[in-house]
Amino acid sequence: MTTPPPPLSEPDPSALICPGDQVGLCAGCQRKTHRYGSGGSPLCS
Repeated sequence: MTTPPPPLSEPDPSALICPGDQVGLCAGCQRKTHRYGSGGSPLCS
């Protein structure tokens, strides 16, 4: 059984474990998430 994602008002779990300079807004829902590479369009889970 998988855990449901947190509500959009909360950061994606990946944002809680990555360095602060790698946190950005998801390109789909604008939730804070882990940004992969500089200028990348991150997507949360």
